[in-house]
Amino acid sequence: MTLLSLAVKNVRHRALSYSAYFLSGSFAVWLFFLYTSLLYHPELQEKTVGYGVRATMEMMQWVVSGFAVFFMLYAHSAFVRVRQPEFGLFTLLGMKPGQVSRMVWVENSIIGAAAVGTGVGFGLVFGRLFYLVVGRVLYLETPLAFHVSGRAMLLTGIVFAAIYALISIATQLRLAGAPVATLLKGLARPQAAPRWSPYWAGLGALCLVLSYGMAFTIHLDEMQGAVAPILLGLLVGTYLLIAQGSVGLLRRIQRARPFCWRGINLLTVSQLLYKVAGNARILFMVSILSAMALVAVGVYAGSVRNMAEYAPASAPRHLMVAGAVPGVEETLVSHQVAVHARVELLAVGNTVLYRSAPAHLYRMEGSAVSVSAVNRWLTALAQEAPLTVPEGQAVILYGGNRTPVPPGADVQLADDSLPPETPPGRETPLATVTVAETRATKAFNQHPLVNELLVLDDAAFSRLWAEHGKNYGTTVTGYSFARWEASGKALAALEHSHDRRTITGTALNLLRLKRDAAFMLFVSGFLALLFFLAAGNLLYCKLFTDLYQDRLQYQALHKVGVAVVEIRQVVSAQALVLFFAPLLVAAVHAFVAVGVLGHRLFKENLLPYMAVVAVGYALLQGAYYLVARRVFLRALLSTK
Repeated sequence: MTLLSLAVKNVRHRALSYSAYFLSGSFAVWLFFLYTSLLYHPELQEKTVGYGVRATMEMMQWVVSGFAVFFMLYAHSAFVRVRQPEFGLFTLLGMKPGQVSRMVWVENSIIGAAAVGTGVGFGLVFGRLFYLVVGRVLYLETPLAFHVSGRAMLLTGIVFAAIYALISIATQLRLAGAPVATLLKGLARPQAAPRWSPYWAGLGALCLVLSYGMAFTIHLDEMQGAVAPILLGLLVGTYLLIAQGSVGLLRRIQRARPFCWRGINLLTVSQLLYKVAGNARILFMVSILSAMALVAVGVYAGSVRNMAEYAPASAPRHLMVAGAVPGVEETLVSHQVAVHARVELLAVGNTVLYRSAPAHLYRMEGSAVSVSAVNRWLTALAQEAPLTVPEGQAVILYGGNRTPVPPGADVQLADDSLPPETPPGRETPLATVTVAETRATKAFNQHPLVNELLVLDDAAFSRLWAEHGKNYGTTVTGYSFARWEASGKALAALEHSHDRRTITGTALNLLRLKRDAAFMLFVSGFLALLFFLAAGNLLYCKLFTDLYQDRLQYQALHKVGVAVVEIRQVVSAQALVLFFAPLLVAAVHAFVAVGVLGHRLFKENLLPYMAVVAVGYALLQGAYYLVARRVFLRALLSTK
């Protein structure tokens, strides 16, 4: 028998044990191939999706591969531990350690090739559906066409070939120095009785209380510095709660005689005590992964629903046109958009200069306008109080948090032909004026022409326009609609047919906000799927790691009178706790985190959205539990 034929027979014989490893690899390949194909899609290069979207997509490639390494390596190492007696027997029968390692390498290569082929195949099958979903999520005007990317196939093959090679090398290193006696014993080692300390459990509860207290009471400005201690307290508290608190709770339940002496409860609690104590690290990792998934999806699910409230804050004008753009009124009429008010400003220049010190020159984006035109804008479009400008002076209207120009300072109006390194006294401004007052406003959308408005009295602006209007003058036109929510298609048509930097509006801003938030929801959902896969994979592998010992225990129990149906009940109860206890801990963390984030960052209640996400995640976990329980019981009760 050749090494290849032996490896093939081992894979066939161990098909059930290798199923989690194979499915994890196939799923990781599938996700990586889909995202890589999307990243290299030729139409996506032409669509306006923004730099942040593309950067996030590129990051997700390597997040997928990193998680693939993590849970595939764990899955394979778990089944290698189960097969230690088999490897010891091969060595005892005369196989050299190098031959055993090569056999494992061949087995891993077979599984890897099958997983890569399956993942890429499913990626091609579901590719069109994936592109349609992404097009809807990003609010693209036309859906992405189906595209088979050879570059994505090549990169997927290279990345996962490297991952499977890394796993094979790690397995070889694990088996290289193991004595035959250790391999033959495998997992058949006595397990000490679980012990717990009320002091460690109390410390865990204290860490959680302090972390929650800091999260609820700390000021938003101090939140950045408090994130690290809050997370550290949550991690330490969660681990101690699971490792010590759960053991203490089960010990207390064991002493409750009316409960434990009923039916098979004593056997269930006793077995569960060993399971929880032996799997504390696994349950801790599953809790943290599940909490991260729930928080990511819950926050963005709530934010997507409320984008219509955020859009007017950053783009208060329903439509603002910078420069002479033809066909605006015609487009609005053709899309049946009712114009409530229209105001036009004449503007000169595009740069406001302020020198706070001989060597410090502020260059601010802005222009000069007349006070009468600005007052028409403020009263007709923004419902703000009108300005009064002293003769020969100016008022600065700024849209940001603050302006560096103090009242009484001299500022200069220039154009962007002035180089940044211009030495003091060498500027060639269009005008120089003293600032009488500065005032914040929310009357304008964000645009370089209106970020810092230099408002002049009408006489001074008329002279400025007569001298420089021909070369450095432009117009800024604002529109107010009866219903801005119905103007989206009209503004999109204007933006599509003109330079997008000249067209800004509330509906366009809503579209961008919804696109960004929906994409982040899509990414967070994808991450949640990865975390769910990793958590489920950890639990599934742990079940089958303990299969050999569990089978011996339950066979002995069956011989002394425990029925098969009772064994099924005990195993089902244990698996139920292992699958859902971490989810309960994760849900508590997630509700606290989403409640704090919703109150502090979004100023709204995101908990209803979090509840929907938690129910959906629990249903997925329940489906995974039913499948894992069925497969495990079949393997446990098998006589082969």
